[in-house]
Amino acid sequence: PAFMAGTVERSGPTEPVVVMERVVDNDADAYLSLEEVSAAAGGINLKVEYRDLKAKAAAVDPSQVEHMDSFTVQSFDTEDGYRGLSLTTLDFDSEDAAATHMAMLTGPDSGMQDMDETIGDESVSLEANRGGMGSLVAFKKGEWVVSLHTSQPNGDTPLMDLADLESLARAVAGRL
Repeated sequence: PAFMAGTVERSGPTEPVVVMERVVDNDADAYLSLEEVSAAAGGINLKVEYRDLKAKAAAVDPSQVEHMDSFTVQSFDTEDGYRGLSLTTLDFDSEDAAATHMAMLTGPDSGMQDMDETIGDESVSLEANRGGMGSLVAFKKGEWVVSLHTSQPNGDTPLMDLADLESLARAVAGRL
């Protein structure tokens, strides 16, 4: 991973603080490359950041990562940081654990819609374009649950439309 989590003890009351450390070996673009996202966004310059969040989440509540093998986020943002796309990948230790997580994501209040052309075992999407949220595509494939979503300031246009986001999701699914 590009970052590794660790804990640091502060003076005073002992409370573990999770920090992110840069790690040299990085295969983050094995699922989605900067060039692919930039092309889908119309060729604009983007900056990319990769975070391994499993250790950070475990430090807050170990039960939330109990059945996860990995939990990563790769973000692609415009130079000014206002618009972006996030790719979240969760690799579970079983298909049942992945299905349980997918069911939680797609609950009745989520607003998600089943996709006409399914990605992986099951997939959903949402086109919000309000309140800072653009579009979202989530899918389950085997032990993986993956989501891609765009974000932007309220009233601004998203980095890409739902069709382009779906296309990127299909590329990621093909690489799992």
